Amino acid sequence: MALGLMTLMGATQSPSRLVIVVGQPNDPRVIQQHATLDQDAAALRERDVVVRGMTPEAAQHEWPDPGDKPEVIFEVLLIGKDGGVKLRRTTPVASSEITRLIDTMPMRQREMK
Repeated sequence: MALGLMTLMGATQSPSRLVIVVGQPNDPRVIQQHATLDQDAAALRERDVVVRGMTPEAAQHEWPDPGDKPEVIFEVLLIGKDGGVKLRRTTPVASSEITRLIDTMPMRQREMK
């Protein structure tokens, strides 16, 4: 079930980071992205990452920075605990890239201490 971004984010700050995969469930890129993330589920859980899917239609209504942007067919977003968009890609992303990026964030640095 696809949920709106604002519903997924809840309050401005969240106890979890979010990876949002935007696309139709049968899109090969969506399937590939979820499979990649599933392979590294333990590493993502360790970093308080929750993975959610969202259809392009829902994304058009709930986007964090509406404006003059083309219709999204596929996109991967990493939303930090502060509610900010930390990564936005229109191609599948390796889990290792996501975890490396998270590990550089100040909040994650504090969590590791």
